[in-house]
Amino acid sequence: MWTDLKEMRNKKKDLLIQLDGGIGNQLFQISAGIYFGNQLKKVPMFKIPLGEYKTIRRTGLLVALSEEFKIYTNKLLKLKFNRYLWRIDRKLIKKIRLYSAFRRVSDFQNESELNSLTISEQTKEIRGYFQNSIFPTYSKEFILNILSNVHISNSAKQLMEQVELEKPIGVHIRRGDYLKFEDLYGLLANSYYEGIFEDILKINPNEKFWIFSNDIESVKNSSSKSKLLSQLCFIDMNKELTDIESFLLLSKCSDIS
Repeated sequence: MWTDLKEMRNKKKDLLIQLDGGIGNQLFQISAGIYFGNQLKKVPMFKIPLGEYKTIRRTGLLVALSEEFKIYTNKLLKLKFNRYLWRIDRKLIKKIRLYSAFRRVSDFQNESELNSLTISEQTKEIRGYFQNSIFPTYSKEFILNILSNVHISNSAKQLMEQVELEKPIGVHIRRGDYLKFEDLYGLLANSYYEGIFEDILKINPNEKFWIFSNDIESVKNSSSKSKLLSQLCFIDMNKELTDIESFLLLSKCSDIS
């Protein structure tokens, strides 16, 4: 069910969770919403912030999520002045605790805040990435139910049938946004991966490796002269699959690296 923010009802009984980032972040946010909703005896609702709709829609998770929960959008943000006010509000919530308390928004910006795992009963909205294993552990059944309702394309179904037959090792090589922050995250050289592949092939010479990446052409080019090329299958996460399809496909591999 898709609803505009201004149409919200029974606000005291609702807990709004902001969806932000890619599929991994969204799954943590959904899990945290279910966890805190149960803690406060409130119904989790999910909000898509300005500028994130296309990113979140691309993951392929929204339709399945809307089968279980309400998803709110704010149509007023189409107006330039309202977008300006929204950005100011977002900065104030992050930096001034008194303001965030007044707005009844809990913004989890660091690990120390997250470790408390409690929020005020007055809270009406939570924001953050919630990268703590307690959330997906608690909401595992809810998440699996949501994932079971995800629409899968025919091409993704064919790949899933293939991966179940081959049982390859899945290798996720994240580049894309990581290239902008190489000093922070670090990028492993091809020789690192090839060394691991060679060690595995000594144990099982018939092992296959499915390479998933959001920069697959660059990965292909750097692997073009590899003597292991016949053992590799390249999956373009930008073109061939939605984020959730890639996620589910990786989950069916025998191992994930």
